[in-house]
Amino acid sequence: MSQKSDTPSRNRQQSLRLAAIGIEFFSTILGLVVLGYFLDEYFHMKPVLGACGLLSGMVLGVYRLTVGLRRLD
Repeated sequence: MSQKSDTPSRNRQQSLRLAAIGIEFFSTILGLVVLGYFLDEYFHMKPVLGACGLLSGMVLGVYRLTVGLRRLD
């Protein structure tokens, strides 16, 4: 009987972990794009640093996504 009550809590815990990984993926990309935008405004290099922020955010986001998914059981 304890297995039935243990399964929903395990599913909920795994769902929360997956949600956290997704939020981290999105926030990494968004954060670096915003940083690139503000650096573009400051240094007057309009599309360059924003594009670099997007590319580096995507690379770092995919890396963090891969690491997070490998840690799941």
